[in-house]
Amino acid sequence: AEKKHPKPRGRMPLGATGWDHATGTWQYPPGVLPQSPRKRARRASVKARRKWEGESSDEDPPPAVAAGAVFIDDGQCWLVYKREDDVVYYYPAKHPKPTEETYLAACEHSGADEVAAWIAATHERADA
Repeated sequence: AEKKHPKPRGRMPLGATGWDHATGTWQYPPGVLPQSPRKRARRASVKARRKWEGESSDEDPPPAVAAGAVFIDDGQCWLVYKREDDVVYYYPAKHPKPTEETYLAACEHSGADEVAAWIAATHERADA
């Protein structure tokens, strides 16, 4: 038997019993619906928090602004691309994610405190 369709790389989809080289499809037992392959859960990295200037025990630290954070401003959904010191670069969620080469042209930027306020306001609206 000649193999017309090589088996794809990666994990076998959930419930599949094998690969059919003749048709180029995964085989499933009767009554089992195809599902996407499993993805390994990434372990969250925990880094020691740097103290911010003027921090004391009675003040709350400013909220973290991390890549991937979502916020809504003027009715538009935004995603944080990256933070460099006190400048945060963000782009509209409906646009594709920029690359390291294109983010300066594709992203808007604001101060970290301003973006942190937008993120906090978005979470407050979502919790209400």
